[in-house]
Amino acid sequence: MCIVLNKYLGSIINDANSIDKEVKEMIALGIKAYYANLNFFKNRLVTKGYKLKLYRTAIRPVVT
Repeated sequence: MCIVLNKYLGSIINDANSIDKEVKEMIALGIKAYYANLNFFKNRLVTKGYKLKLYRTAIRPVVT
């Protein structure tokens, strides 16, 4: 059983030193960031380069 003690600098500190909950939270935030920009990614007028820049600057850092 894992008890969350505190959230410090974005990291969840617990008594078992597991990062499962933190990883799940990062993935969920990445999914939210993707779906917030879904219209941009589906737009055919936007080039692949701009879509890649948005992914690299707004979505990937959230997950990592």
